[in-house]
Amino acid sequence: MEHYVMISHFENEQDDQDFRAKAVTNYPRHKIEEHEDITYVGFAAREQAEVEDFLDSILNRFGISDKDFVALYYSRDNETIQRNMVMGPDRLVENLTEKVSQDEHVNRLSRLLNYDYVEAMPNP
Repeated sequence: MEHYVMISHFENEQDDQDFRAKAVTNYPRHKIEEHEDITYVGFAAREQAEVEDFLDSILNRFGISDKDFVALYYSRDNETIQRNMVMGPDRLVENLTEKVSQDEHVNRLSRLLNYDYVEAMPNP
């Protein structure tokens, strides 16, 4: 299992909540943390391509604006944290995360990427 953290933001707040709800239904081993206006969804899954395909398939059910984004964070082999934009440009997630300290943001990502989802939920 690999660990991922997703941050999403939709102009329509209900769409944002519905999108996250659909995502965590597919990934029962998850943990949600909120800080300021950012909701971090950490979860365990297999392949990154499968995760991105699944998130993309959910996105097809929503009306998307140019202010909406989905960012997926991951880290492999103790490398630095990487971000892949599933939808939207980098600047949107950067604008949202600049509201919190960079240290707090990175610490929260690190904590969720290193969280033991299997131990926390052995039989989802």
